[in-house]
Amino acid sequence: MLKTIFLTIILVFLGVVMANSDEIKGKPNHLIHESSYYLRQHAYNPVDWYPWGKEAFEKAKRENKPIFLSIGYSTCHWCHVMEKECFEDKEVARVLNKYFVCIKVDREERPDIDNIYMDFAYRINGSGGWPLNLFLTPDRKPFFAATYIPKHTRGNRIGLIELAEKVGKMWRENPGFILQSADKITETLREIPIKKDNDFSPDFLINQAITMFKHNYDSEFGGFGFRPKFPTPHNYLFLLRMWKKTKDKELLNMVINSLTQMRLRGIYDHVGGGFHRYSVDRMWRIPHFEKMLYDQAMLVIAYSEGFQAAKNPLFKETVEDTLAFCERELKSEKGGFYSAIDADSEGKEGKFYLWSKGEIERVLGKDADFFCKVFNVEEVGVMAETDKENTSSNVLSMSKPYSELAKDFSMDERDFKLKVRRLLDKLYKVREKRIRPFTDKKILLGWNSLMLVAYSKAFQVTGDNRFKEKAKSLADFLLKTFEKNGEFYRVFNKGELKVKATVDDYAFLVWGLLEYYQCSFDTFYLKKAIDIEKKAIQNLWDKEFNCFDFSLKTDDLIMPVRKFYDGAIPSGNSAMYLNLVNLYKITGDKEFKKYSDLLEKSFAGGIKNYPMGFSMFLCGVYAKYEKGYEIVINGELKDREVEEFLKALSEIYLPNKVVLVNYKGSLLSKVSSYVEDNYEKSPEFRICSDFSCKVPVYKSKDALSLIQGSK
Repeated sequence: MLKTIFLTIILVFLGVVMANSDEIKGKPNHLIHESSYYLRQHAYNPVDWYPWGKEAFEKAKRENKPIFLSIGYSTCHWCHVMEKECFEDKEVARVLNKYFVCIKVDREERPDIDNIYMDFAYRINGSGGWPLNLFLTPDRKPFFAATYIPKHTRGNRIGLIELAEKVGKMWRENPGFILQSADKITETLREIPIKKDNDFSPDFLINQAITMFKHNYDSEFGGFGFRPKFPTPHNYLFLLRMWKKTKDKELLNMVINSLTQMRLRGIYDHVGGGFHRYSVDRMWRIPHFEKMLYDQAMLVIAYSEGFQAAKNPLFKETVEDTLAFCERELKSEKGGFYSAIDADSEGKEGKFYLWSKGEIERVLGKDADFFCKVFNVEEVGVMAETDKENTSSNVLSMSKPYSELAKDFSMDERDFKLKVRRLLDKLYKVREKRIRPFTDKKILLGWNSLMLVAYSKAFQVTGDNRFKEKAKSLADFLLKTFEKNGEFYRVFNKGELKVKATVDDYAFLVWGLLEYYQCSFDTFYLKKAIDIEKKAIQNLWDKEFNCFDFSLKTDDLIMPVRKFYDGAIPSGNSAMYLNLVNLYKITGDKEFKKYSDLLEKSFAGGIKNYPMGFSMFLCGVYAKYEKGYEIVINGELKDREVEEFLKALSEIYLPNKVVLVNYKGSLLSKVSSYVEDNYEKSPEFRICSDFSCKVPVYKSKDALSLIQGSK
């Protein structure tokens, strides 16, 4: 129905089917005082941009003009392309300013706005992306959406000038048709995208998901689907759990191959560390060069668990190197992490990261031939497939693991790796002299909370105390910085808090605090996690649909926002479900179980329809319904038996567990039904499952036997 309405509008006023001007810097528009880096990038456009808010809405109603809404983010390549081509152009600005009230939105600051209108774009076009450009009625109801739009019509893609003039004319001549259509569209958007289903069958849903993942798996290059390929680390978290559950080695091999391929090839920055946003090709060779904080965090989590399960040293190195990159290039002086690094520098995508064979020969001299063979560097580079202006551009990409390449060169693997690292360091020093891509320095609560999970996981599987210390520092920063007058906020930028926390922010913060508790066993952080989860339920629980709304209901949104499917990061509802499951295990508080039960009914229909879109939720299903362990230790953390047990536990891939340590002064009994203040022998290990505990034991090896013997 929605697509039919949209096509009718197009046929009526477009009659046409829908991928540079010099920089103009004159009088600033209404974005000049915004803190968002993305909005300020457009502050000197001749387009009379307004930020999303009352002033723009009232102007649209007062002047009876439709709204031209453009949504993007500061490190978005195609957003830059469209700004140069269209929004910095006086001719485009004249048309847009004449017919519309123009609004810019930073989707990273206001993902709730983005979710509403991206949902519309996907429903009518079958795809979406950024920049997202829409026409809305003065009361903000959408009636047209597109991504990149050129200045003038090219082939079958209408240009922005022609499109704006047609929409403006249609609004003047037949506004009633547009208003009526927009009303119908908006009513359709308000319908919840997935239906409740009381038939929640964990094993059926899990098996359905496994089948779908196997069907979509690329057995040669790893990952899922053809191209473009996104990392989607939560998929690998699910598959590792399913390997643990089913003992199906094919699932483990899918994870090992995918993580290995991503680490070896061009989506990974071999020179400076960190992962680019996605690969435009099937083989992970040619990246889209943005570096997003959330990708680094989620990939560290996946590689940490991958190392614990497969004992592959490459995965541990990847964890260490990726966190080192984040600390070097994304860490703020105040303690949090910046959101992203742009794909572009000097107006060209990837220029900072690309190498010609000639440049490598000049830098590395006699070692250049060796290096070029290792990293597949050619005179005609791989970027020739996408960059016709500079066919010599190479992305560094390995086709084999270090161990195999060392054999090819008849070298010891350790010596081979040291030589490669030495040569990469030489390139790094040269690259540091280049003009760097822009870094968006806003600090987001949710993405930083994923970094808290990442540091905590890294400590849990490596035992490296540096990671625990950094996790504590980050946890303290988040709790101190993002809470004000009892409320949590999403954005910290230039010393100011903006935008109330979304479900993602709450869910990832609780997840991070729970994971950090598994490192420190400091009850303060566990209690904070419990309190924040309850706060999220109070603020965001939707009693009608039995799920968490994405954000607070506010007057500037045309409808409540609800997000179910996982995307580049897990959905807040999925992460909340896992939190609720683990908090019930830890506390015994049946309120947490009640909300997890309600979420299952809301999600069952969606999972049955497309299980690959719910891999994080299914991690929660595994935690709730598969046999797990609640491990209670009565004793001091520095006791030798306790230390031995925790170290041994870190070497076992046991994802379905919570560990509680009741030491003197921990006050753990205040929050956990398992724990009493007094115990006679120390240390004492109790291995429990589903609130039923075995007889206590007093030696680390005996406690481990109880776990390993019942796996």
